[in-house]
Order: sequence, then C-alpha cells, then structure tokens
Amino acid sequence: LASITTLTNKIDIASDTTNPPGAGLNNPQPGRSKDLYCKGCAMAAVEGTGIANAALEMGMCGICVLRFVGCRYPPSYLNPWAALKLPPRDLATEAPCPVCLGVLQWVQTPGALESVAAIATADGRTFESFNLSVSHPVHIAIREQAAWLHLRKLLPDEIKAERPGSKVPSVKDALRYTVADLLTAVLDKPTKVNGEGLEIALTFTHPATEKEWQAIERAQPDACRPGKKRRGRNQKAAEPSIPSQGVVDKVLDSVGLDLSRHASVPPAPLESGTGEPAVRLCHASLWLAGRYIKLSRELSQSPWLIEGEGFRTESSTEEELTRSVNSRFNPSSSKFTASGREDVDVRCLGTGRPFMLELVDSKAHVISPEALAEISNEINTRPNAVVNVLDLQAVERIDTEILKSGETSKTKTYSCVVWLEHDPTDEQLANLQIGGKGGGLEIQQDTPIRVLHRRTNMLRPRTVHWMKYVRIKPHFLKLWLSTQAGTYIKEFVHGDFGRTTPNVATLLGGDCGQVDILSLDVIEVGLDWPPSLKAGVAIEATAAGEMEGGGAAAVVTDAAAPAAGVPVALASAGDRKRKADEAVGIESSVAAAAASGAI
Repeated sequence: LASITTLTNKIDIASDTTNPPGAGLNNPQPGRSKDLYCKGCAMAAVEGTGIANAALEMGMCGICVLRFVGCRYPPSYLNPWAALKLPPRDLATEAPCPVCLGVLQWVQTPGALESVAAIATADGRTFESFNLSVSHPVHIAIREQAAWLHLRKLLPDEIKAERPGSKVPSVKDALRYTVADLLTAVLDKPTKVNGEGLEIALTFTHPATEKEWQAIERAQPDACRPGKKRRGRNQKAAEPSIPSQGVVDKVLDSVGLDLSRHASVPPAPLESGTGEPAVRLCHASLWLAGRYIKLSRELSQSPWLIEGEGFRTESSTEEELTRSVNSRFNPSSSKFTASGREDVDVRCLGTGRPFMLELVDSKAHVISPEALAEISNEINTRPNAVVNVLDLQAVERIDTEILKSGETSKTKTYSCVVWLEHDPTDEQLANLQIGGKGGGLEIQQDTPIRVLHRRTNMLRPRTVHWMKYVRIKPHFLKLWLSTQAGTYIKEFVHGDFGRTTPNVATLLGGDCGQVDILSLDVIEVGLDWPPSLKAGVAIEATAAGEMEGGGAAAVVTDAAAPAAGVPVALASAGDRKRKADEAVGIESSVAAAAASGAI
C-alpha cells in the first residue's frame, strides 16, 4: 500500500453495518455520516470561525489545523485536506509543522506505516492483536501554547481561554485517530486498548527544541522542579532527564500569558522535523502454568551461583523447564515462580509442585494446546530426565494470584527415611503416631542454623497435621507426615540442637540418642492449581527409587557433603559411612512392609 488514500480505502468507513477499529469510529455522534470529513464538526468549525485560516497562515499542517478547530471525528484525520476542502500539500516541499514538529506529517508520508508494519512482523514474530503507544517531545506543549496565544490575540472574540486545554485534541489523540486505524488495515490485526497483544511503541525526538524548554526552566526553576521521590539508602539520585508532561503543564500554567517573555509567539519556523520515529516492539507477557516433578537429589530449584566460584550445580529445575519453552516461544526473558521450594537434595514426587512461567516479549504469541503438549513430551522424554512436567497450560495473569495466595495456607505431605542411634521400642514409636482423634501437633521452630545467614532469626509456630511411621529394620524408620506450609522438616526430625521443639528425637525420648534424616521427598503440595488436564500418574517414593535413583544410599554415601538435614557438627565421614552400610538393607525391608500392608 503506497498512500494514505489507499489505506483509507481499506477501512470501511462508509458502511453502517460494519464496526471498523478505533474508538471514535465505533461511536460516531448521532446524525453524522461516516465519511472522510464530518460536516457537523470539522466543516462547521472551519466555515464558522477564522481559526482555520489563521492556523494555516501560521504554517500548521492539516492535522494540526483540525486539532485547533476542535475536530474530534477520526475519519477527518485520515484525510485532513479533504476534510478542510483544500488541495493537498506536497509533503516533499511542505515545511515542518511549527506546532507538532512534523510528527503528524510523518503519518501522511507514503510508506511510513508500511515500514512500521515490516518491523512488527520481522523475525517471524506472530501476534493476534496490537496496541499502540507514542512518545513525543514534551516541548510540543510549549509550541501549542504559543500557537494558542497567537490565535487568541488575533481572534479575541472567538478564543477567551488562556490555555487550549481539552478544546484542542492532543498530538497523541491525533495519532490514535490515524496510526492505530491505518496500522490495523496494514497488519490486518485488531487494536486493543487494554495493553493486550503486541505493543508497538513509537518514539519521536527533536533535540533542536530542547533549548526552548531550557529557557523556561531557567525562568521558572521552582515550577520545573519535579516532586521528590523516596529512594533506598544505597540508591543513587536519578540523573537529570527530559521533563514529564505533568511538569510541563505545571510550568505553562505558571507562565500563563507571559510565555512570550520566554518563547517565540507564534512558534518559530523549523528547519527540520522529527523525521521517522524509533520503533520498539514488546509483547504483553505470556503466562504458562503447570506442575513439575523433580527426580534428582542434586538439582537446585533455580540457578545456584556462588560468587567467585561459578554455578554450584550443573543445572536447575528452572533451567530444565524453561529450555524447551524458550526455544519454542523465543522470549526476551522468562521468569519462573513456584509454590514454595525444596532443597537441592530433596525430590518432589507425587503430582508435583505448581509453578508458573512469565514469558516476556515472546516472539511467538499464539499458544496452542498441541504446542504445549509437544513441549511437555520433550521435557519428559529427555535421556536421563531429572525433571518431568504435568498439566502445562496457558493461563491469564490474574490466575497467577492463586499461586501467591496459597503460599501460607496450603499443606504439604512428605516422606523421609530416618536413622536412630539407639533402636526405639514399640512404646516409644507409638508417640510418633500423630493425627486422627488426637489432632495435630503444634511445634515451635527457631530459624534453622543452616539458613540463618539469609533468614531473620525468629520463632515460627507450625503445625504437623498428621504423621505415620513404619519400622524398616533396627535403627531405621520411614515417616509420612503432613504439615503446615513453611515447616522445616529436616529440623523437625533431628531437632536442630534444640531449636525445633518438640521434634522426633524428643517425642521418642532422650534414650534414643542421635536422630538423623537420611532422605526426604515431597509427596504432595496441597494447592489445587493449575487445573488438571488429564489423569496423571503420581510418582511415589518407592524403595527402588530411593536406593537406585539417588535416594537414601546415594545421599549418605556422599562423604563430601553432610547428609540431608544433619547438622554439620554431627556429619563426620565415619558416621556417614556407618549409616550407609546399615542402609543397604532398606530396600528389601520397605518392600516387605509394603507387601504386608503396613505401608
């Protein structure tokens, strides 16, 4: 499409049965025909006042003339010279508009909007709709005021107000009347006004007019000073920047009729206009949700970077999930959030842990269930996969509040293998049967020693809703327990040097000696979100999985690091080697317990 005339032909403004894009076109005033000009607005204003002639003599472009006569009928802006019943000017020889700095003349330049459309669809970018944002020099407001005061002087009977205010549609209004509808025709995509779809941001600049603002700034330093903003202790003061529109309006209100003392009235002619705008594209974020299952005891939830030493683990749950997603949707960045987290050496089994992904400025913006199913299959079928995903689906941003609201209210279910220095009696083990008619168990947890370097030292009351056990063999137990979110399970087992009370050791009695946790699994996260897509297979912490898949034996035989949850002072290499030897028979013992119905 080579011209505005051709573009306007694509917008069916003559049909009363259609509803073309653009808020102004959707709601024309009663009694007005949908035409390239509005007899009730633009033409009446032009014929009834001298504003149009004075504006033309000032050198305004056609769209600015329509603005100053108060035209708010969008079709008139698509072809301003037809609306004014004047022959069109030659854009190649027309001087830059002294009011809009040439911003609105750019709209009428052949090929201007096609170049924006080409940028919007480059690199295989896909989108269903778009929204338009515009940034132009705030100094346009100074020139608008100067033009208004000049017209007020020429036409005192027609113009009484000191400021144009709402009487003159803004440059941004004029751009919305034109660019949004014309881009809709070029892209064949609807516009959205609520921030959905692809954001097409046009930024116009005109450095030559900055000196005009500086002159007013020197004359009105108090009015030009922006409001104070609070900042953090270590945050540097903001660098001086171009004033906001609010600051400019405040200054012009203060200057009033004295603007001629600081700026040219009428506005001075320009040697050059703004030219083509810078085009920035940004998609509204895509939101995905699902549940992940973590099968490894050597995987952190997020990238674990130690300053000066590089990454602590080769990968992370976040990276395993986002690798396939990012390659499909190609976002500029992604943000991973989960409903809580597990330690590196803790697996997450059962139906998994809810998570969400925000894909920022994704190049591909059309999500199909088939594409998400392919991504899930790719993640789940990787060789030696350490992370699986269930129920991967697209969600709305508002749905993600469910994930945040459940952080403190949900319950979690765990299973763990426990070693005891002295084998307990059946009477002692009965104290570990919590729940049922007896209700839950209230515990008090001081911030664990292992996280004191990054968490506030405080006392946290928590609830163990229920707990069951099975004796695997002498000195070894397996526990299942359901707790309030935020309960430190490792510390509940070994006591953390008395910082968690009561704990498994105190429940059993002091003659059981040291109590250590050898492996820990999350079995269920009690948050019913996102919705299940199909009946999934819950992954239970089977004995084979614990022994062969990096479970209890794998944890305790790693002499380079403490056992899961065991205080460092108690995790000597000798202790760990002895526990590993004793744990070899766990698999067969758990299997026998399962066969007898005890588990």
